[in-house]
Amino acid sequence: MQVNPQIRKQLRIQHRIFLFLLLVIVISIAWLSLHYDIESDWTQNKRNTPSETSLNVLASAQDPVTIKAFVSSANNAEKRSLEKLISGFHRYKNNIVLKFIDPITQPGLTREHNIHGEGEVLIEYQGREEKLRYLDEQSLTNAIQRLARNSQKWIVFLEGHGERTPYQQGNYDYGTLRQQLDNKGFKTRAINLAEKPQISEDTAVLVIADIQSALLAGEMQIIQDYIDGGGNLLWMHEPASTIKLDELSEQIGVETLPGMIIDMNSQLMGISDPRFVMIPEYPAHAITRNFDTVSLFPTAAGLEVIETEDWEVSLLLESLTRSWIEMDEIGTDEITMDSGSDTPGPITLGLTLTRFPGTEIDTVDQGEKSAGPSELDDDESEILSGDEQRIVVIGDADFLADAYIGQGGNLDLAINIFNWLTRDDSFLNIPARTLIDQQLSLNPAEQIFIGLMFIALIPLGLIVAGIIIWLRRRRM
Repeated sequence: MQVNPQIRKQLRIQHRIFLFLLLVIVISIAWLSLHYDIESDWTQNKRNTPSETSLNVLASAQDPVTIKAFVSSANNAEKRSLEKLISGFHRYKNNIVLKFIDPITQPGLTREHNIHGEGEVLIEYQGREEKLRYLDEQSLTNAIQRLARNSQKWIVFLEGHGERTPYQQGNYDYGTLRQQLDNKGFKTRAINLAEKPQISEDTAVLVIADIQSALLAGEMQIIQDYIDGGGNLLWMHEPASTIKLDELSEQIGVETLPGMIIDMNSQLMGISDPRFVMIPEYPAHAITRNFDTVSLFPTAAGLEVIETEDWEVSLLLESLTRSWIEMDEIGTDEITMDSGSDTPGPITLGLTLTRFPGTEIDTVDQGEKSAGPSELDDDESEILSGDEQRIVVIGDADFLADAYIGQGGNLDLAINIFNWLTRDDSFLNIPARTLIDQQLSLNPAEQIFIGLMFIALIPLGLIVAGIIIWLRRRRM
């Protein structure tokens, strides 16, 4: 093509327009990069992105969070590690601030916060603070959740009657549960009513877990007074227990059915023992909202509502249809449902009870139980005041034990139950954070293949490629 002056002029104009548009695009990209951040985490386990648990905690903590890291100016590796961790949180909570304090150049501030070692971190939220010796996503999330609670929540475990204890580690004890409650900001203690005959006013939840011996009349009266006063309760019992706490059952209107729940659906999970009740589906309730994890209940009993004048009762846990209450003793023989004596499923094994302020409740002493309704004076009833009262009754105490709390969604369900009982509804459905296994497990054949690939195959391939290139150049 012959290039005449007109075409040459058009080409110059096109060239200038192209340069102008290119400059506009480059400037626009530079401006956008300064004002907007776009990041994508392509790692398999999303290890550079806060987990859903952490994001839910951040959403619950609306106020600013300040993190003071006591790291010397020369410790650049520790600084980079903390900055990388907090940057992941900062993408979702822009009022989380990381400050570095050099303990060498600022010894007064270090002593003021009682800092003893390099790398210690101070978390501040709403005027409260917590000190951590080591900071990672899990410890930071738990610390923010503890600080975000409105007040100190005491979980009190009844003891002195063979109950499950949170202060021992064993298959049927609650040591792991106590550790998880501590991580979530709860405070736990045990109470023996025979030694200290009163339940303190700071008790957020009283836990009665599988009583093995009868309560004294005075102990039962203390518990009934606590419930009449609006106290929250978690009551768990086993089907084999002979201690029924009839007075408590009558007070809240829930009783335990005789027999044990048998669930043939548990075989779908590879569990050969039909006494394990599998719960894959949950009714509409605040505790189980968006909860889609299977929970397991070893040796559970059924529950029945007998009276609900004062209480609003809601279903929490129910077995599937291929289950029933077995009335006969379970041995080594094959278990089948007897239509004459056994009760077919689904069976209720978890209930919640709610009582609202303004409800009129009876406050009758144990010695007056035999009196008829017409014999009661008006001053033997009172109006429930304060906050909404909440009770959870479950026909199984094993699902929170150390041997089973890690199965399925048992731990998350337990934390949700305590959050609901303490009226911390903003923390409901925040699952317990579990560590991701980042170890690479290889069988012997895979280890040999990887070893040969790096030791022999790759070097040999480079040598062959070099020889081929050398021969080609020599022929040219």
